[in-house]
Amino acid sequence: MRIISQDKTYSCEFQEHDLRIQAGIIYAVSNPRDIVLGSYVTDARAKEVLTDIHNHACYEMKMLPEMLVYEMPWE
Repeated sequence: MRIISQDKTYSCEFQEHDLRIQAGIIYAVSNPRDIVLGSYVTDARAKEVLTDIHNHACYEMKMLPEMLVYEMPWE
């Protein structure tokens, strides 16, 4: 599944990146620097979005022959 950042300046393959949350920001862990995928007011909202990403990825792996694209939501 492709993930497109909130500001539409970056996309990454979900299966090739670890994602992490710090201070309400979701990052794609990458070398040499982590990439900001989305910024949220609270860690709780960032965790909701991260859960949604995982749910979409699981659905894709089980049900769809084609690749999904997940666009990071604004708040």
